[in-house]
Amino acid sequence: HLDDHQVFARIFVSSDGGPIRTLITGREPHATGRFVSVKAGYRALPWESMRGELPLLQLAEVASPVQSVMVQPHRLEMFVEGVKKPLIYFPDVSLSVSRRFADALDDGATFARAVADWGPSEAAEEHVTLIVEAKTNDDRRIHDDVYQSKLRLAHEVYERLGWRFVQVVDVTGPDWRPIAKAVHEIGLDRDVVVSPHETQMVQESLMTGPATLADVSATIGGGAIALQKLAALHVRRLISIDLRGRLALESLVRPMTYSGRAPA
Repeated sequence: HLDDHQVFARIFVSSDGGPIRTLITGREPHATGRFVSVKAGYRALPWESMRGELPLLQLAEVASPVQSVMVQPHRLEMFVEGVKKPLIYFPDVSLSVSRRFADALDDGATFARAVADWGPSEAAEEHVTLIVEAKTNDDRRIHDDVYQSKLRLAHEVYERLGWRFVQVVDVTGPDWRPIAKAVHEIGLDRDVVVSPHETQMVQESLMTGPATLADVSATIGGGAIALQKLAALHVRRLISIDLRGRLALESLVRPMTYSGRAPA
C-alpha cells in the first residue's frame, strides 16, 4: 500500500509564475476555455471542466477570503520507496486564502458555504496556501483507490510545507444556489475602472462599520454605474459585499479592514 511507504517529493513551477501547463490544445472532446482573473493579475487562466474548474474559479474570484488565484500552479513529483517511477500530480488550483476560511473547510464546510459565511475580521488576517482538486459528481477518479491514494500522498507533502489541501466535489451543489446570482453579477463587473478618489470615498463611508449597498453606492453617485464599481472593489478585496441571498440595495457591505499578505 503506497501510504505505508516513505515518500520524497519535489515541486516544479513555471518560470513566469503562471500555469505549469496550458491544458487547451483545441483537440479536447469536452468544453474548455479561459477565465480572465483579476486575482491572478489579469491572466487568462485555462480551464477544462465547465462544471468543475470554471465555477470554482468564478467563485474564488468573488470570494472575499480568497486573496489570489492560480490554475495548474506546479507539477508535484513524488518518489515512493519501492516504486521505480515517480507519481506525478498537477493540482487544479492554488489559492491564497484566509486561515479562518481554510479552517472552515477542514471542519467540513463546503467551499460555497465557507465563502458565504466568511466575514472580514478586525484583527490582522493570516493567509495560507490552499491547493484545490476540483471534481464533478460523475468523475470516476473519486472512487479510484489508486488515484485517491496519490491524492493522500500529495496532501501529506503539502502539509509538510504548511499548505492546506481540499478536494472539492460539485462546487455548484446546494450551498452554491443561494449565492449563485450574487457571484455572477459581481463577477461580471470585476474589471470595471474605479478611480482612487472613488475608492477613498467608499472606504471612508465604511470607517464606522458596515452599511447597505444603497448607502455606500450613494457616496459615489448612486445608480447602476456606482454598483458596478462597488462590485469591482469587492473583487479587489477593498470592501466585502454579503453574498447571501439575492444581491440587493439592502445587502450589507463591510470594510476589509486588513487585506493580509500572500504567503512567501
